[in-house]
Amino acid sequence: MYKTFQIKESLPISFQNEVEEYLTPEVVTIKLPPNHESLTKNNIVYKDTILFLSNYNYYSPISGKIIVNNSHELQISNDFMENYYQPQNSSRQKKYSIEEIRELLIKYGFSNFQILDQLNRKKIIINGINCRPYQINQQKYLLNYSTQILETCDILYESLNPQQLIFALSSKNTSIIELYNNNIGNYPYIEYRYFNDEYPLCYPEIIASKLTISPEEILYLTIEDVIEMYQIIKRKRPLSEKYITIASPEIDKSFVLNVKIGTSLKDIIVKYQLPTTNMLYLENNILNNDVINPQEYIIDHTTQAIYILKENIEKPGRCIGCGKCNEVCPFDINPLDKAELVNCRRCGLCRYFCPQRLDLGRSKDNA
Repeated sequence: MYKTFQIKESLPISFQNEVEEYLTPEVVTIKLPPNHESLTKNNIVYKDTILFLSNYNYYSPISGKIIVNNSHELQISNDFMENYYQPQNSSRQKKYSIEEIRELLIKYGFSNFQILDQLNRKKIIINGINCRPYQINQQKYLLNYSTQILETCDILYESLNPQQLIFALSSKNTSIIELYNNNIGNYPYIEYRYFNDEYPLCYPEIIASKLTISPEEILYLTIEDVIEMYQIIKRKRPLSEKYITIASPEIDKSFVLNVKIGTSLKDIIVKYQLPTTNMLYLENNILNNDVINPQEYIIDHTTQAIYILKENIEKPGRCIGCGKCNEVCPFDINPLDKAELVNCRRCGLCRYFCPQRLDLGRSKDNA
């Protein structure tokens, strides 16, 4: 059984209820992977133009004009018209073959392409548990997109014919539980399971273990996966915008932001007057201490959260050999053994529990 922990949220961070929107950046930037095939024929692009091929098709999130196109990035100036190459066509079709689902996900650039070979698995787990500290974008998706999420569950159940469709939710979020229970009669096949907000329940093998299911049996989906599937399967459109959390004790109210993929973080900083002096900007998991350069960072499909913390001028202490990092690792890895770090899953618990606050885990200097 994997170890899980309740993370105490001790920072003075509070969130506003409303989701902010920043869907009109002047420029979007697309970082190009090393091995990609450019498909842009001219400088004018529509919102659903395929820009390049890599592991999946990558579409333009806006319409406008290409102003930079080099080996490592592509920039598009927004014409603010949201012009589509093809008219929107929402589908009423409810049942597809597995191959049809796979083809649609490939065609419209489904970002979690690793699951494309798992669509025939007999148990689906949709993870709606909010387990990362100070991160509430998933919660906002659950509240604001319940109809779309449940419609996608219907399509997946009818099309993939699983033995089980399990929907994991946080036991403490009563408003979300009530919202989904009110629809339980329309979706009787959904098995709701409720968990404490323990970390790291957001890892597939850990939530599967809690459900006593083998990870090899499951198709594991996040709420973001489900939202993107709805956009692709139901609307026949690639994902062009997403919810991210902006959290900091240095601003009056932290918030969830609906933002265009490809928006630069520096533009968000200017628009929302976020602090930068003597601040550290971190991405996605506050436990990992993954520092980013706010002047260069671009919002992409992988962005979940941006954290803004005061720069800590205190240097970490020396390792005292207490063994706490090894004790708490859910994956039984010794973070002090560089040979074992190839299997590190980057959960950040070793660093969180370290009394000396050492930067432990994969891709960190343990000396």
